[in-house]
Amino acid sequence: MSDPLAGWRRRAVDGGVLLVGPDPMYAAIRIRTGIPLQPVRALLDEMTAVRLGGAAFEEIGAARGFCTDEGEHAAIAAFVARPGDAQIRRTIAVVVGDSAMLSIDGRVVRPAHLDITAIVRGMALASSLGLGTDRWRRYFYAAPRGWHRLERLHADVWFAPAYPTNPGTITVFHARPSGQRASAALHANVFEKLAAEYVQGELIERRPATTATGLTGERITFRAQLDGQARRATNVVVGDRYVHLLRLETDDAHADANAAILDDVVRSIEPIPPVRTHDAAAFSHYTE
Repeated sequence: MSDPLAGWRRRAVDGGVLLVGPDPMYAAIRIRTGIPLQPVRALLDEMTAVRLGGAAFEEIGAARGFCTDEGEHAAIAAFVARPGDAQIRRTIAVVVGDSAMLSIDGRVVRPAHLDITAIVRGMALASSLGLGTDRWRRYFYAAPRGWHRLERLHADVWFAPAYPTNPGTITVFHARPSGQRASAALHANVFEKLAAEYVQGELIERRPATTATGLTGERITFRAQLDGQARRATNVVVGDRYVHLLRLETDDAHADANAAILDDVVRSIEPIPPVRTHDAAAFSHYTE
């Protein structure tokens, strides 16, 4: 496979690397690392806010999501600016890690001579964040509408809109590799088991659970008491390569409504992307 970046010059710049295409290509690609986590749309808007020669960058179509060869989530978007008689094509790819993001920002003045989108996408596919695959992972799911989110260690806790009148909380723990044992057990004992103030009671229901994408598991509901007040707790565990754990804690008065919301969240879970081998491997030495 030929190297699409053969002849490009590499320069270290603040926060990353700048690749400059050979003359007369009039092309450049900037790679930025360590970008704080934020919505991808917010980052794209920030990066394209500055005009070029008085011309704004207009988005071509919609941003598209994909997964890198390492299984990380990513997105790519194309833009064009027309200052005077020139046309600047620009493609930005964003790779999302656990605590930071990476951007690959390519521009070309003569788009007819270079497919900048194909090069940027190839680099993003082969990008290596070095996080490894055998780790706890965030995953996509539909947030309960109107509920309020609080981030905890390896978990998102969602509070009902009328909390504490409706004391419902849904905790979505990060997915973990199914083969982990000791470390997962320690974390469960410290962060995932019901607090000691809860008094676990009788089993109410045990039934299968499944997601729209075909992950299967179990849904278990039992009675509990908290400070003398009746409570219900529901644990849902689904997955294959990764284990997805979710918990609902609620009172009896709001149990049915909150359980229906939990079930919607469970159905919306998307699996962790697998690692794969891709023919974009020639880009790896530019993106590691």
